Amino acid sequence: MHTLQAQQSLLLLIDWQSRLLPALPHGQAALQRSVLLGKGAALYDVPVLVTEHCADKIGGTDPGLLESLSAPHMIHKTHFSACRGTALLSDIQAGERRQIVVAGAETHVCVLQTVLDLLAPERRVYVVCDALASRKSIDYKTALQRMQQAGAELVTSEMVLFEWQACAGDPGMREMLSLVR
Repeated sequence: MHTLQAQQSLLLLIDWQSRLLPALPHGQAALQRSVLLGKGAALYDVPVLVTEHCADKIGGTDPGLLESLSAPHMIHKTHFSACRGTALLSDIQAGERRQIVVAGAETHVCVLQTVLDLLAPERRVYVVCDALASRKSIDYKTALQRMQQAGAELVTSEMVLFEWQACAGDPGMREMLSLVR
């Protein structure tokens, strides 16, 4: 297990798309945790990548999420894994961010396949359990087990924010606390 560090982190938000959200029983709650992560990323200068899967068919990224993000990099995709058919892996490999924090929908499809493709000896992948959604509970739970067995670390949105903060005396503590309250 490794502690997250803001200067080593990158936030990847997968497929929080407007037409998909109504099909996800806990989608709005998980989306709000992704909004929280996006605001925290801005606070700690963590770059944010946002994927959209077949946006022409299932809509664009939720407008509320986009409003919470500071200069997100958009990745349009047709493969379930964001690592296939896009420049995601080469962009990550070119940068110095080796801790990839992942949230999104659906847990057992696009998130799972992306996480499995991201796992590599030179990278740590952190899956934010309260910022994920699937239509069925069994798919969500099984995907989490599979990602963890493959080497991903399971975390919550508050774990991420407090690890990015690192110390109560560091700048940004007051703003971070206002996010989690």
